[in-house]
Amino acid sequence: MVPLIINLRTNVFFFFFAYSVSFCFAFETDNFTLRYKPLAPADDSLDKVVNQVFQKVVEVANKEKIGCSEGVSQNKERSGHQKFRDLLQEAVAPRNVVGVFEDYVADNASWVSHILDFFKRDQKWKAPLKAKQSVPKHGLELRNSIYESSEGVSWILRSYEIAPSINLSGHYVGADKLGHFFDEGYDYYHRWSRIRNNKDMDEEFILDNGLSAESNTSGFLTTKIYSYADTAANYSGYLFWRSATEGVNPYFICRNNQWSQQRRFSWSDYVNASWDEAINCNKYGDATFTAAVTKNIQALEKKAIQQGRHWRYQCPVRPEDCASLSCMKYAKKLLHPNCFKEKKNSICSKILESKSRSGSQ
Repeated sequence: MVPLIINLRTNVFFFFFAYSVSFCFAFETDNFTLRYKPLAPADDSLDKVVNQVFQKVVEVANKEKIGCSEGVSQNKERSGHQKFRDLLQEAVAPRNVVGVFEDYVADNASWVSHILDFFKRDQKWKAPLKAKQSVPKHGLELRNSIYESSEGVSWILRSYEIAPSINLSGHYVGADKLGHFFDEGYDYYHRWSRIRNNKDMDEEFILDNGLSAESNTSGFLTTKIYSYADTAANYSGYLFWRSATEGVNPYFICRNNQWSQQRRFSWSDYVNASWDEAINCNKYGDATFTAAVTKNIQALEKKAIQQGRHWRYQCPVRPEDCASLSCMKYAKKLLHPNCFKEKKNSICSKILESKSRSGSQ
């Protein structure tokens, strides 16, 4: 009996310890060091697994007969639409340390994530994720990244891992952005759904709340890195959740008490260069940390020149991408000042029209 109590206490201790540090620990990414090394697109495998999980959500929703009701009933029971979004959130944004699809790419989540997985992850969503395909990616250890030997780097960053980088629709982004898209995107949506009928609050109010979180517990005060690219992925995810079961062309519809997926999810509909931390630059916690990271980035460019390669590493590595990014909604808040350029509406219209013709993101 005593060993059982000890084991129970031990498990409870580790759970609460892991749960508490989960709010502090987060993957950071290095979109500089290996960005010019060839990398195959990850779209096919990642689009496929997301849609497989979506189909599982539809299957479970219909099996549980949640129905098509909307709004709030007289007994305040959650509507069919709310229950469906609950299931979807449980499947793709369960608030683990590492995002579901971020973990799918990395395939080596930390011990903290595995502990939380044991306690928090519902097994019914595991099936589509078990048959893992090899996702093309660039992996780096901290000691080989731009944060190597960086003075001022936080102990949290030293204790965790560098998220792998992937090629998503031609954009070089950290796999952590997949987690930001679904998890933080859902947080934005959840806040918006609670104030949507409040005339004194709007979408920008929700965005400002999210930016404040990145400045505090989510980023700046923990890893000492403020990632503008994270905030851009968060906002993109919010737009997905807005169209999950609502709007003109939702992903999921309910007819005759049966849910179905009416359009296929594709990362290419959301990802753009603002998710790339070598284009949408980071802000670092202090001058010492900034100088150390800058020195490492300059060393990459110097090495490339010595090898006869004229590769730009200074952020933004592709300044030309900043022109169209500056035309995004809330660009001034979602882009690093090095990338944001104030533009007139007429100029933005021409830029976006040109990109639309070319089919680029």
